[in-house]
Amino acid sequence: MALWLALLAGPGLAFEPLWVARYEETSGGFALAIDRLGNTYVAGGRPWSGTSSVTIMYDPVGRQVWATRCTLPNLEWVAIGLDRAGNVYAAGTSYDGIQHIEVCDYVVVKYRPTGEQVWLARYSHSPDTFYSWDGAAAGYVDSAGNVYVTGRSLDNDSTWYDCATVKFDSSGARQWVARWDAGECRDDMGRAITADPQGNVYVAGIACAGPGYYLTLKYSPAGDLLWDRVRVGGAYAKSVAVDRAGNVYSFGNGADSVGGYAGYALLKYDSAGQELWARYYIGPGGQDAGYSMVLDSSANAYATGLSDGLGTRWDICTIKWDSAGNRLWVARYDRSTWGDYGVDLATDGKYVYTVGLCTDDSSPTGGSMCFVTCDADSGAILWAAPLRDPGATSASASAVAIGPDGCAHATGWCYDSTTQVATYLTLKYTCTGTGVSLEPSVTARLQLQVVPNPLSDRATVRYQAPMPGWARITSVDVAGRTVATLFNGTAAGNEEVTWRPAGLAAGVYFIRLETATARISRRVILTQDN
Repeated sequence: MALWLALLAGPGLAFEPLWVARYEETSGGFALAIDRLGNTYVAGGRPWSGTSSVTIMYDPVGRQVWATRCTLPNLEWVAIGLDRAGNVYAAGTSYDGIQHIEVCDYVVVKYRPTGEQVWLARYSHSPDTFYSWDGAAAGYVDSAGNVYVTGRSLDNDSTWYDCATVKFDSSGARQWVARWDAGECRDDMGRAITADPQGNVYVAGIACAGPGYYLTLKYSPAGDLLWDRVRVGGAYAKSVAVDRAGNVYSFGNGADSVGGYAGYALLKYDSAGQELWARYYIGPGGQDAGYSMVLDSSANAYATGLSDGLGTRWDICTIKWDSAGNRLWVARYDRSTWGDYGVDLATDGKYVYTVGLCTDDSSPTGGSMCFVTCDADSGAILWAAPLRDPGATSASASAVAIGPDGCAHATGWCYDSTTQVATYLTLKYTCTGTGVSLEPSVTARLQLQVVPNPLSDRATVRYQAPMPGWARITSVDVAGRTVATLFNGTAAGNEEVTWRPAGLAAGVYFIRLETATARISRRVILTQDN
């Protein structure tokens, strides 16, 4: 596997994704969605590239199914989602950098499950063709194919920016536009958006970008403002979620008092907008920033971002609060003296997957995609690892989601400053990081080969144990479950066994060789059901 794979936590384990897919582009992956079959959808982009950003579909084993571009140039996607029929929706901003340098619009595109573009919808508040700014920051797609977009929109009458939220239906028709203005402030913006099963819409962002106030909004299914909450002392909200009872959680960067140190801020409101509690976290260095937050099925909140450590600069810091606002644990991860930060996270209630960026010790401008996996109950870091293509000078992970088989899918970008080539980098990995090697000095003497690979109905497993003793060979699925034991006994020298994957579905598996002192494995692909 032509990647820089490195272990940073968990003695003797190595990060080995189930698959890694690349797509060379002038941009990188920023948004991610997984369907019920385990297919992965990625969208991203960098504006001013002169071409539209690409949207890509990968099958469950990482093979590209299709890649398609919108018909608009200079397009940056911020969100991607699917309806129950498998149609794909992407939301973002289109920049006109060719003729009118200060013109941009909200854009939503619908694609069929096979990748063909169905429709394109835009939102522009101003008729001014020379200076009009409507920039999308976040989007959400519900199961019926309704698309909700929020961001920052210029009001040309006042020359101030409003928080503008727009709903499009599954046919691309604009259903409503809701603009929120703090009044005397010059800059309001939506940064995150979601909807509940009843169709109520929730927005979190910033009011009055100068001093920076914490903004949370709730709209009815028809787009009527039900309540707005502006909290003095906060800087901005970047993530919003709603639990089954209709309680609203707004998370971002804030302080518990005006002029206080900035830190993580998590606010909880009931369905009527009554504040239930507010919680803050400020690390030992005193300057933190919250980036992303999710809820599990019990309404526990998990959040990540960056936290200033003592002598470590910024660390990736992931925190868990219960539904009553009690902080249950804090997991801090420091790799580089230049700083690391978490960008996104996902949880299934058992594990917490955090992704972001780890900088290089040698340079603050270089970095790698960073992956940190914690136990959801205790907060213990199970493993952490960076990932970057050879030759790339910088990289970062942007989004993570959990598929139907319990594995994590992540996307991001790698960039080579010499060639100025960027790459979408998308991968799938397990809760264990698929760690396969224990002691490098011992495993270097172990040998394991599976032929053919990929296979259809059988394969020969050839192995060599350097010393006589106990050995076991098993086949393992992506969740770490043993599906067959091929050998369990005394082995020495060169041996081989036959693997017949009877009763197994097509997909990715691992053949694992264990001895008393070491363990290695090889990834295999079964191409058909048996």
